[in-house]
Amino acid sequence: MTRAQMNWKIVRSIIPIIGLWIIANSAKNLKEDYEPTEPLLKISASDLAWRFQVNEGAKLVGKTIEVFGVITLIDSTNIVIDKKVFFSRDSLILNNINIGDQVQLQARCANFLEQYGLCKIDHVSLIEE
Repeated sequence: MTRAQMNWKIVRSIIPIIGLWIIANSAKNLKEDYEPTEPLLKISASDLAWRFQVNEGAKLVGKTIEVFGVITLIDSTNIVIDKKVFFSRDSLILNNINIGDQVQLQARCANFLEQYGLCKIDHVSLIEE
């Protein structure tokens, strides 16, 4: 075996490790330690998703925002607003929320799932009107 063949075997064995490291770091969610701040923006759920679709939402990730809209889906794990923004049902303890209710929330903008066109928020709290 020549030196070039040995080098190629080494490089070929390192490539999957580097790929897994990149995937793990890109899929990692934001830090869980979060201190709520004054909302940077008050926006409807559909406008928030639109900002990400036109590549204007990256600066909102990790920031506190105020989102309003209509509940369009409630399932066992998630609640969806205006078919565009979702959050974990565990993060909001509300027994009296129903589909069709108008809500106003303060939350951290966590992520945008491009393949689904959905924006994820977390650390959600309901704003009473």
